[in-house]
Parts: sequence; structure tokens; C-alpha cells
Amino acid sequence: FEYMTSNGIGSHFLYAGLCGLKISMSGPLDQFPFDMVKNEPLWEDPVEREKLIFSASMSQHDYLRKTYPWLYKPEPKDGEECVEWAKQELGFYNKVSFQELAQLFGWKIPHADQSAPFLDVVFRLDDKGSVPEFVQFIQGASCSPQEMLSAVVQLLAKTRLRAAYLLSMLLAKRGHQNVSVSFARGIGGHVYNNLAESDHGMATLPTLVDALSVENQTLFHKRIVIPILSPLLVAAIEHSDDQRIEPLLLLLKAAVPLFRTMLNQEGVPEASRKGNREQARLVMQVWQNLP
Repeated sequence: FEYMTSNGIGSHFLYAGLCGLKISMSGPLDQFPFDMVKNEPLWEDPVEREKLIFSASMSQHDYLRKTYPWLYKPEPKDGEECVEWAKQELGFYNKVSFQELAQLFGWKIPHADQSAPFLDVVFRLDDKGSVPEFVQFIQGASCSPQEMLSAVVQLLAKTRLRAAYLLSMLLAKRGHQNVSVSFARGIGGHVYNNLAESDHGMATLPTLVDALSVENQTLFHKRIVIPILSPLLVAAIEHSDDQRIEPLLLLLKAAVPLFRTMLNQEGVPEASRKGNREQARLVMQVWQNLP
């Protein structure tokens, strides 16, 4: 959904906000009497009663209007997107890794062999196919960012897209930028239907690619871009899947300067669907003729 409206405050505002909905407080507003819970046992305790009254005061519309004036709209269609607000309220930036969470709760969980080389464990867990176990390991792994960045490169080179995508999201969250990380986020977000992640990856990719030497750009093109994108483009062409071809071409242009001028004098994504398929075939021809 694009919109969420309600006549009373609650956690539903935060969850809808985190999902990118346009939220609003509208309609006949509900009322939350201060003595709504007067029949509860805690009401008899003066200290607890004060806590209940204080909690109820924060659900009153006079307080809410002063604190969150932008929530109140004449119509739901006037609602605003508020992802960042929801993140702050929910503690999005205070998350800990699965490993840390388990330690905080005193849980005993199976540990991956920390003595084994990081990449070996990553390959083994990727082969196992358990995403939660894979994510748990990489979040709690005691290795350097450089070792993780190197792992992303090797995972992409071996077309292990899912593992590279998950690891690149963790690195991006920790503030590490790299050509392979941006590429993995761009293509991984596309393949696994996370458009926001894909957009972030593609937005940073051209600048990072342009900062490479021509030699390194060529290596990146041949060793990573072609092995990952080639089978996806072939499948999209064979099935005339225009919805898949267009974002792949956009990612290709972001990743390889050569194609920014060669592809689409008419412009992608403005080109017709037929034009996109023709350009995809042109890309395949160029790749076949590469030395």
C-alpha cells in the first residue's frame, strides 16, 4: 500500500512509516481517557497510577499535535512519507548482530568455526543455503573490512550472487564503499526484489568505477560484470522480458563506461521495449568479440 491513516496513535504508525508508506492522522479522532485503566490493580498503587496517567497523557491529541504536527492531515491523501522518523523511533540504528544479541540474552548457539578462513566458511554456508545462518555468521565474524571486501569480489567472480549481495549490504551498512559492493547491491537488489537497495548501489557505482584505472575497469568488466550479467541478459532476451532487460542495461551503463556512450543514443529507459532488446543483443555481441 502507498498510504496508511488512523484516528489514534500506536505502533502501526512506526511500522507503516518504516515500510515507506505515507501516513496520516485523520478522521474522527479517538479519545483516550486518563482513567481508562482505573479498574486495573495497578491503579490502586499511587506510584503506578502516576505512571499510567503519564503514559495516557502521551496519547492525548493535544500532546500529539504539538509533538507530531505533521501527522495531522485533513485527508489521508495528504499523508507524508517518514522513513527516517520511523527508523529513529524504532531504534533502527541501535541494532546489534545476531551474535551480540545471543550473548546479551545469554543464549547458547552453535558457532561457525572461527578458526577457519573467513571465505571458506562463507562458501560452506552459502552452499548450505541457510540465509539466517549465513547472516548470523557474517555479522558476528571477527575479520577486517578489507577481508570482507575481498570476499565480495571473489564471490562475484564465482557468480555466488546471493552471498555477495548479503555481505555487501552488511558492508554498506557499516559505511564501506567499494565498486564490487555497489555492484553487488545493484544487481542483488534487482534479482531479489529490493528496489531501494538496488537504487543505492547503482547511484554510487558510476563514481566508484570512474575512480578506477582503465586497467582495473577492464578487469572489473571482464571478471565480474560479464559473468554476472551475461546469463541474466540471455534469459531476459529469450523470454522477451522487457521489465528485466531495462534495469540490467541501466546497471551495465553504471558499471562500464564503454556502454554509456555505445548504448542507446535514444536513451535508456526512454527507448522502446524493442529498442531495449536490440541493445541487449548488441551488448552480447560486444562481449562475444572481446579478446
